[in-house]
Amino acid sequence: MYTISSPLYIFKNKRLDKWYIHLNNALSLQGRVYNTYKVRYSDQMSDTVSELPVFDKVRLIFTFYPGTKRRCDLSNMCSIIDKFICDVLVRSGKIPDDDYHHIPSIHYEFGSLDRENPRVDIQIIPIKEEEC
Repeated sequence: MYTISSPLYIFKNKRLDKWYIHLNNALSLQGRVYNTYKVRYSDQMSDTVSELPVFDKVRLIFTFYPGTKRRCDLSNMCSIIDKFICDVLVRSGKIPDDDYHHIPSIHYEFGSLDRENPRVDIQIIPIKEEEC
């Protein structure tokens, strides 16, 4: 099993304005702006992902650690990070594709409040062929 951490935001410009990675925010973006943010996320995560081995099939577990007690919908936080990180894994050659043949199981869960390091931890669990 491998664990990487994803930030809850990316910097959207040189003034270091933050764009929070949240499904509701993503749905309000035009396609070009959405793609720009996805590329910035990819750039931000590329060093972390480059240290991973190559996989054929994996299970993914996303654990959300918010920085505040403010309530939110778990899938709104994790689903867009799920989409972004799966694209990074494919683009970097770590998995052949992000379809259900290569990622048959995805799970979202709440971790705990972490004011010092809010994030989403992503567990990547390799699946052996005999487990399928």
